[in-house]
Amino acid sequence: MKEERSSLDNDPVFVDANDDVPKPDRVSKRFTFYVRKAKLSNREELSFHSCRHTTGSWLSMQGVPLRVISEILGHSNTQVTEMYSHLSPDVMERAMDETFGGE
Repeated sequence: MKEERSSLDNDPVFVDANDDVPKPDRVSKRFTFYVRKAKLSNREELSFHSCRHTTGSWLSMQGVPLRVISEILGHSNTQVTEMYSHLSPDVMERAMDETFGGE
């Protein structure tokens, strides 16, 4: 939709059912609603930002370079991205096996 707009067009890209611009926290509130509705065990700890954190963590666990993850997440530098790069034990074990050989 954005590509079809003219460069002088100031109309919003996304609107709600009433053609109004959605409030900034709308996605977060809907996410919270569906997390609670799903009755997830840690639902009070989850937020829409959790999806961003998970994306960064999963990319890191797949071996995607920190600089690439930083670009994807829109961080100003890789230091900000480092907090997303904690690895699960099985990823570290796989890295050691791939580097030094496993049994």
